[in-house]
Amino acid sequence: MLAAHKANHHRTARTTPPTIPYTNMVTNRPEREGAPTSARHDTVQEEVHESEACLNGRCMFMALGCCFTGCDFDNIMLCSKGNLECLCMTHEHCLAANHDALGIGLLRSDDSKECCKLGMFCCTCGCKVPEVICKGVTQFLCLVQAQALPLDKENVTVPVCALCCYTCSPEPMGCVEPYPESEALNKITEFTTPASEVITRQ
Repeated sequence: MLAAHKANHHRTARTTPPTIPYTNMVTNRPEREGAPTSARHDTVQEEVHESEACLNGRCMFMALGCCFTGCDFDNIMLCSKGNLECLCMTHEHCLAANHDALGIGLLRSDDSKECCKLGMFCCTCGCKVPEVICKGVTQFLCLVQAQALPLDKENVTVPVCALCCYTCSPEPMGCVEPYPESEALNKITEFTTPASEVITRQ
């Protein structure tokens, strides 16, 4: 009887196929044996979403409340451009290629609310009646930065929170998520080519 039991045990061991762990073809990570198909599908969808986010040209690096810092690899600016308003003080600078200079001397425009504004070709500084605590945007090469307190429709539209490229707010949460759409950032990245004089041969 003992011999028959051993023979049956060896026969079962030879006929039982080895267990091969399931490997996710997207993440190349082994998954738990017996995991439901829906769970595997969700994992694949999450990894695909992260891959698409990595391919996105924009990502938010750090953010807290009303300000954020991010990267925009689709619109890399040669040098820097930006503007800032804090209580009664305004500031603007532009060292970017293919963008117009800011002017020199005492500046004033019809749509400006500054009571006085001084320009030094690549930067300006002005004074106005306070409207907000602070707001502004800046871009240097691929780095972008925006702030608005209180939140507005041009600079920072929603509360933000991120650390080391992991976004907690706004949704969706995850790594390398794009920063919120900012009209002010889109405006400063628009190139303006100075008009050139046309020379004709006599």
